[in-house]
Amino acid sequence: MRFFFEQIIEFSKFCTPNITDKWLRPKADCSEQDMVSRSSRLSLDSFLGIFLIAGVSPTCALIIYLFIFLYENKGMLLSDGSIR
Repeated sequence: MRFFFEQIIEFSKFCTPNITDKWLRPKADCSEQDMVSRSSRLSLDSFLGIFLIAGVSPTCALIIYLFIFLYENKGMLLSDGSIR
């Protein structure tokens, strides 16, 4: 069991700095950081495609459903008895 813990300690001594350098960026100075934060902000324009898909898809589905409904029930809707 002691060998296991020694291996963990050795790993953390030698590999953690490499992982930190690889995955975590060094801090940028304020001007660079401000520019990056401005360009990475999300706005409504960023989601325009999603809003269009979310609006157009159900509208198309409703129109298709109405055409199918009218086609399947056209005999009943065009009969004289349907107006009563």
